[in-house]
Amino acid sequence: MACSGGIFATLLTLAFSASSLSVERQAAPVRQEEKMADSTLAAGRVFVDKNGNGLRDRGEKNLRGVIVSDGEKVAVSGADGSYSFVTANPARVFAVAPEGYLIRSRGLQNRLVNGGTGRDIPLYRTSPRRSCRFAAVGDIQADSLGQLKWAEKSVIAELKARHDLDFFIHGGDLVNDKMNLLPAALSLLDSVGIPCWNVIGNHDLDPVRKGKYRSRTPTSWLSEAGSDLGGFIRAGHCFLLLDDVMMGDGDSLDSGQIAMVRKIEGMLPRKFSLVICLHEPLSLVSNRYELLKAFGGRRTLVISAHMHYAYRKEWAPEIHEVCIGASCGQWWTGQRGADSVPLAIMNCGTPRGYYVFDIDRKGEAYSYKPVGRDEALSVWVKTADVEAPELKGLPDGTLAVNVYGGGEATKVEASLDGRTWIPLSKTSMMDPTVSKIRLLQSRGGYPEPPARRQPLLRANSPHIWSAFIPELTGADNKSHPEMIYIRVRDPYGLSSFVYKGNISTFETLRVE
Repeated sequence: MACSGGIFATLLTLAFSASSLSVERQAAPVRQEEKMADSTLAAGRVFVDKNGNGLRDRGEKNLRGVIVSDGEKVAVSGADGSYSFVTANPARVFAVAPEGYLIRSRGLQNRLVNGGTGRDIPLYRTSPRRSCRFAAVGDIQADSLGQLKWAEKSVIAELKARHDLDFFIHGGDLVNDKMNLLPAALSLLDSVGIPCWNVIGNHDLDPVRKGKYRSRTPTSWLSEAGSDLGGFIRAGHCFLLLDDVMMGDGDSLDSGQIAMVRKIEGMLPRKFSLVICLHEPLSLVSNRYELLKAFGGRRTLVISAHMHYAYRKEWAPEIHEVCIGASCGQWWTGQRGADSVPLAIMNCGTPRGYYVFDIDRKGEAYSYKPVGRDEALSVWVKTADVEAPELKGLPDGTLAVNVYGGGEATKVEASLDGRTWIPLSKTSMMDPTVSKIRLLQSRGGYPEPPARRQPLLRANSPHIWSAFIPELTGADNKSHPEMIYIRVRDPYGLSSFVYKGNISTFETLRVE
């Protein structure tokens, strides 16, 4: 899709029903932005943009009860749709739209249709949803047009081919410090044709030429993509997209964002859940416990990216984080497939892909979708001919199952007949596919040029379960059972499933 100077990167919105607000309405005079010393008066009206031109035309209805924020101040539109507050960050201003509203009918949602922020705010009316399905896509992190083409042929092609998604979220690092690629990368996301919200990543910032490398600015992002903050409500879930990459080496959230989360959380009905979208995971956020307190004990799902491996962490019984990894895998490296796209498996053994979430007022369910295949796991049996040094010491007949997206509470079982189930134990070990790739690379000639070697670390995967099964001893000959069943169950949202596979075809991933 060709990039124009007006890529519609519409403003992130926190969809919110007016009837659910219990705060005093703010009515303010409608004015253009006025410069006042080092701050700006952001003022305007929130309205229903019936014709989608981004302008408030005669007869278009004003909206009351809509939250507007700059990442610290929080205002609510009055009966005439008006809002007003003083801000030092006019480019970060975003609207909080009711359930059943978008910034625009499709495509990028981070910036107002007419390009203005802190003025009149157009919202596009759509159907309220009792339940919905969305995709969460980790770092595309392209540093060339060629890598954007790989993304287009893989994860973007799959999203386009699906007809069951209501929207998708990209978790940050859309580019890899190459800010001249940002318009093309945004256009690629826009081409999917459904609403898309963007989290800002550390590699989406303009690098500076002096001082520390991490001293960066969001100039290009604010110009091309829109606000680095935002949110919306769907199906009883309040989504808030935060910026945890702008605080330099501290990797923290500024106090204004935490205050904003606290204020908005206090406005929500108790039956609502929070979905907090960050780039860097909570484990890297130095003031994470302040943020966790701001959730107010509410059921909360945290979606993060950045790490180039996927995992889930339970911070509290009501707070769970899913780190969605990177759709570029290990930076678009490794042996190339028939489609010329690199394998780029992540260090945890998770192949390139994305997460699919189903939400309703009762909660969330999710699963991992590898690009080009349906199985959300890999299965491996130790045989006598295994040469990888990390795996040679395991007993023959060891069964290892990597459940993509599994967590501490996930239960995995195996069966040879589909009736008697053997529990598998969560095991700290290197993913067998990663181990095999490391071995092949150490011998030279792999991957085949012009592919680049994968920078795979000697690290264990956080989501492998294993057990020694005597019947699988000698699984490389004809005496072993023909079929094996894997059952996965989870109390915290990972979709349960049963996998049935032929042992003779077992292969964790094709690597050659």
